[in-house]
Amino acid sequence: MSGRLYLLDGAILTGVFGLVCLASLATPRPLMFHFALETNGGAESPRGREFADLWRYAAFRRVFVIMTVVWGLAFVVQAAISATIIEATSTDRAFVINKILPYIFLAALGGWTAFYGLRAKRRGEAQPAGAAETSGPGQRDPGQDGDE
Repeated sequence: MSGRLYLLDGAILTGVFGLVCLASLATPRPLMFHFALETNGGAESPRGREFADLWRYAAFRRVFVIMTVVWGLAFVVQAAISATIIEATSTDRAFVINKILPYIFLAALGGWTAFYGLRAKRRGEAQPAGAAETSGPGQRDPGQDGDE
């Protein structure tokens, strides 16, 4: 296997993950919600059930749709940048850049996610209780889609 093909394999996997994130927007709950649920102890833990119950709030749902769009697009862009670097530079240079590039993207995404999540949490806490509680068009109530 040539060095370029080896490097392109990583870019393809990165791009596929981005597309999976974006495709998950067509499901009842986007991929980033599922990742967040797992970091909250999973669907079977008390903390996870409390977290999953927040899905009934339109603003909460919107946060995870936006996070999933941002992460998905970022991974697609990272894959495109990686592929461009692989094709436009030497294999050695592409190898070094493609070792560093994911860390730059993950740091940026992690920082943005922390900032955006904290901002959304503060806004949600500032709303009166029940003010944004709706199922909304095309939204299901918690527990209806069986993925909790």
